Amino acid sequence: MSQKSKLVKIIIIGLWLIIIAIPFFCFLEVLTLRIFDESRNANNAFEMYKSGLSIATTYEGKPELWNTKPPLLIWLQVISFHLFGVNAFAFRLPVASLGFLTCVGLFLFSFKHLKYFWHGIFTSLVLVTSLGFMKTHGATTGDFDVPLTFFTTLYCLSYFLYIKHKENKFLVLFFVGLLFSILTKSAAGLLFLPALFIFTIYKKFLFQLLQNKTLYLGIFFLIVFIGGYYIIRDNLQPNYIKEVIENEYTGRYNTPQEGNKGGFDYYFKLIKNHRFFNWFYLLFISFFLGFFNKNKKLWDLHLFSCILIISYFIVITLAKTKLEWYDIPMYPFFSIIIANFIYMLYDFISKQNIGFRKTPIGLTLVILFFTFPYIKVLNFLSEEEKAVYLEHHLMPKYLSENSSFLPDSVNVLFHSGYKPNLLFYSRALQEEGKSINFINYDEIDNYNSFIVNNKTYIDSIEKNYDFKKKKIYEFKNVPIYKFENLKKK
Repeated sequence: MSQKSKLVKIIIIGLWLIIIAIPFFCFLEVLTLRIFDESRNANNAFEMYKSGLSIATTYEGKPELWNTKPPLLIWLQVISFHLFGVNAFAFRLPVASLGFLTCVGLFLFSFKHLKYFWHGIFTSLVLVTSLGFMKTHGATTGDFDVPLTFFTTLYCLSYFLYIKHKENKFLVLFFVGLLFSILTKSAAGLLFLPALFIFTIYKKFLFQLLQNKTLYLGIFFLIVFIGGYYIIRDNLQPNYIKEVIENEYTGRYNTPQEGNKGGFDYYFKLIKNHRFFNWFYLLFISFFLGFFNKNKKLWDLHLFSCILIISYFIVITLAKTKLEWYDIPMYPFFSIIIANFIYMLYDFISKQNIGFRKTPIGLTLVILFFTFPYIKVLNFLSEEEKAVYLEHHLMPKYLSENSSFLPDSVNVLFHSGYKPNLLFYSRALQEEGKSINFINYDEIDNYNSFIVNNKTYIDSIEKNYDFKKKKIYEFKNVPIYKFENLKKK
């Protein structure tokens, strides 16, 4: 390769890194923390930040038996708090970073092992423009699914390379990825293993695999690390293993948890109509045309990806508990299948005698295929809070956006129910020296001032009290009021 060609590739890689970094890192504070899983994780991380790293998580000082997942992601978020402070950006940064590294890993896989530069560019750009991968429980929130996807992609592609090259370093990397997948999201880390077994049988590689001592060493260390973790945590938090089995294995698979259920077409409709709609029809075309690819390397990778997707899809579809983000680990392999098809076009055009060099062809395909999906995902990520969610998220939004203007002590009238997002933001403000005090409606006579956005409470106060009222914040026509000097009528 000439110096000029190397320079061009370096420039393209630099631009590509900027392009894929923007969606991952520039929108981490657009939305406040989501009220359920994400905020629960944030409080788990905050409490460990205050108490020190541990394999056992807590919520409001009590052993955590609702979120029973291992603490790998929580550890990363704790480290991020120490580096960047207690805030939403620091909390979400580890997930965004692993999403970014998934794209980088896909590029390196194509560039180093397939020897196809543009294939890696195409694959990563499909992934970063997949709406389902980026937002809900995705790369811009503090949830487990994208870190899980990073590690499952690592172990799947490592296993593919092991079968291809017969080198033990790839089998070791497979076990590393599998270990960290389980330490990220427990049982969910195992869901690609049936597909890998099917691929092993197809390649007639099972007998050779069973003769490899590294396989048994890997299984041994996996059992030691995972078994050790569960035994130690069960000693620290009695009944932990029982809760894990019920929450993540038999209970979640056999019974819809918390009413999260759907039909056999649940994931198909979500992928088609929302989460992967930018690419769904091209995925459908690529899925079938990929089997006519005469490139042996890409044909093998296409078959491997199809087996992974079909097997995983069947597993999550048969499970009784269905949640839209369970599909996220399939997205890197969706991206590979589509990139294979785009690369087929690239390879075909580049071999025609039409006066094009390969670099302009690759850039042209990037512009043609990715401009609209990229703009779409940026618009999607920049969307602010929807009005339907404001009852739960308006107060956290106000507190996070106005932290520097808040008095040292703030009384917040809020319902006494589940409010982990508000709890996290109040804790973050406490780290800045602010005092956030939650009060119930039946306590308001004891306070000279407080802020509130709940319409039911506001209407009741206006009906039953004389007061001084001031609107201090408004978003999408939903206000927050400050009440002072209440006196019963």
